[in-house]
Amino acid sequence: MHPDDMFSINLLSRSDKQDVRYGIYSRFSVFLGAGTLAALAAFAVLLIPSLLFLSFQKEGLLREVDIALQSQRIIDVEKVIREIQELNGRATALAGRRTSAHSAGALLDAVSVLVPVGVTLDELFFDTDAKSMMLRGHARKREDFLLFKSGIEKTSFAASVDSPISNIIKESNIAFTLTITLK
Repeated sequence: MHPDDMFSINLLSRSDKQDVRYGIYSRFSVFLGAGTLAALAAFAVLLIPSLLFLSFQKEGLLREVDIALQSQRIIDVEKVIREIQELNGRATALAGRRTSAHSAGALLDAVSVLVPVGVTLDELFFDTDAKSMMLRGHARKREDFLLFKSGIEKTSFAASVDSPISNIIKESNIAFTLTITLK
């Protein structure tokens, strides 16, 4: 007698016992397979819509990222445009100053050519805002001063020349002041 047979009260034959075990194992295998299949079906039912939703959402997110990057580029371009406009304003202001400085230099050259031998210039004031120039100087004789004044009146840059009466009262050693309104 077999030791397992001693504790076994089962009266089935050995082949019947194997058939019963085979049935139990096959039912367990079917149950385990059906449970696994049911779990996969549940995951598929729950995960496939989530996967589709996330794939559509991914496309939308990619579009939003592209839009955000483009808007950042637009902001950067607008910043560069503002900087360029600011620099253009500065360049225009500098060009205006250079033009007025150049005009002052040109006027000084033109006036220096007109100064006759008996006239010395002591001061020259140039006002770009008022478009005027003031000259102070000395002339040895009245004729030298009048020659200088008429030369300035004939120039292309002088709209008018104001000379106080005190400039011609004395016959010699004249301290004069001329105010020239520029064109």
